[in-house]
Amino acid sequence: METKELQENARRLLARVKELGGEAGHDVILLAASKTRNKEEIRAVIEAGISFLGENRADELKAKDEEGAYDGAHLHFIGTLQSNKAKVLVGRAELIHSLCTESAAEAVEKAAAKLGIRQKVLIEIHVGNEETKSGVPLAEAEAFAASLGKYPHVDLRGFMCVPPAGEDPTPYFESVAALYRRLRPVYALDTLSMGMTHDYEKAIRAGANLVRIGTALFGERNYAR
Repeated sequence: METKELQENARRLLARVKELGGEAGHDVILLAASKTRNKEEIRAVIEAGISFLGENRADELKAKDEEGAYDGAHLHFIGTLQSNKAKVLVGRAELIHSLCTESAAEAVEKAAAKLGIRQKVLIEIHVGNEETKSGVPLAEAEAFAASLGKYPHVDLRGFMCVPPAGEDPTPYFESVAALYRRLRPVYALDTLSMGMTHDYEKAIRAGANLVRIGTALFGERNYAR
């Protein structure tokens, strides 16, 4: 995709997300999901006004960060969090969206303690019955959130979810949003990450204040890269 078209997409999506947030009564962050995208594409959307970027793969995030792709922007990790990749992500990603196991929490705690920081995380909620998806079952999420209290270097900021493919996402979004509203004052939460290219409008209407958009911004991914 040409830079001009990419930047036009970015400005159009920023305007639409702002409009939807206004209708819903809250501000919404547009995070560009930049998996497989190169430095030039990332710099183009940052120049167009997008200031939040998210990567799905730890090693890809590290490599592009080291070449300065995200300079001046907020960098998040939005892929599956593997315990052995915590040391790559902690201190590099401002927010990790996908904490969902005790072992990963321990790995984040260890890496963050070594750096002397508190790593911001979201708990990934598993809202469907898809065996291929990770996450904490909704019914267990409150207990898992409480269990993070024993990790002084893990800073819980909210929740993330990905509804089952092919179903109306709204009931799933609403269930996670209800959990977020209930626990927000308990943990001073500030981030509800829900919605992607195909369902971000419904997510915002349900209460999302961060949406992760890739295809509508960059076009279809080129996995040959």
